[in-house]
Amino acid sequence: MERSQSGRRTTSQRSGIRIHIGHAHPREGYDVVVAALRPDAFDFWLGEWDCTFEGGHAVNSVTRRFEGKVIQESFVVDEPRNWTGMSVSVFDENVGWRQTWVDESGSYWAFEGGLVDGNPSFGTPVPVDPEDADGAGALYKRMVFTDIGANGFHWRWESSPDGGTWTVNWEIDYARRANDHTG
Repeated sequence: MERSQSGRRTTSQRSGIRIHIGHAHPREGYDVVVAALRPDAFDFWLGEWDCTFEGGHAVNSVTRRFEGKVIQESFVVDEPRNWTGMSVSVFDENVGWRQTWVDESGSYWAFEGGLVDGNPSFGTPVPVDPEDADGAGALYKRMVFTDIGANGFHWRWESSPDGGTWTVNWEIDYARRANDHTG
């Protein structure tokens, strides 16, 4: 472990993997492995998508903005009830991928990019939402992109009380819309 002059633990590099060990995590010694993803790591996500999940459907539009430096997502659920959210994701050469998510329910989450079992992901570096609607305590949250192909992929939304044991809360199958030619 490396320490800065202030005594805080810092990020170290090992074999292309960035390991973030630090003050942002509430438990001493808690490690989150964050892969050194390239700037194009989420390009598969760009496009216009039909999103299907158990009991519903959504449309997601994902584009590059601001001279290609920002990925902007506009997610609109049309069934079973209307609901919208958006994210902006950026690649910073010093820290890797970061994402901010906001939605109409007032949620605001900050994510860091990484790999889960070799799959691109975004996860919260600390537990969020100290008291959710179910009365549960703060949880780590992450989204994992799997089965990535030119015309679709699978997405999982997961949560964990400890950052080690994960529960799948929502799964979405993405299919590129017929009028989308970005893939």
